[in-house]
Amino acid sequence: LILMSDKKENLAPYVKDINENAKTLMKQYFPGALTLVLEKSDKTPDFITSNKNTIGIRIPDNEFFKQLCSVIDGHVLATTSANLSNHPSSKTYEQAKASIGDLVDYVFEDYGFKAKGLESTVVLMTQEHPVILRQGAVIISDNF
Repeated sequence: LILMSDKKENLAPYVKDINENAKTLMKQYFPGALTLVLEKSDKTPDFITSNKNTIGIRIPDNEFFKQLCSVIDGHVLATTSANLSNHPSSKTYEQAKASIGDLVDYVFEDYGFKAKGLESTVVLMTQEHPVILRQGAVIISDNF
């Protein structure tokens, strides 16, 4: 699972430190298709991270998601992709409903907000230099 919100201030309590490289990437690509993996804080429950010491954070560029975050307690959601492991990501409401609809409590209609294409880029930020774990929609250069 990763934590997603509409504002970085909502995510900050769930990570120990947002280093300068992470701040640079956040400024450049949040909101957007970038997931940063940072060391979790004590506020992040172990069950969300499978007892690991890191957590992914993201601020999607989606108006419906921003509206949802504005009305939920804490303004943060623990989320996953709308697909099963090793299956393609759902790009529409109909695909998500067909793929995982029987396995989840609810699939939100897309209200005209379609997926933009590639999955998010995932970058590990716990070391001196960022490590790209999955190349996705956001292209990170070596000197970002």
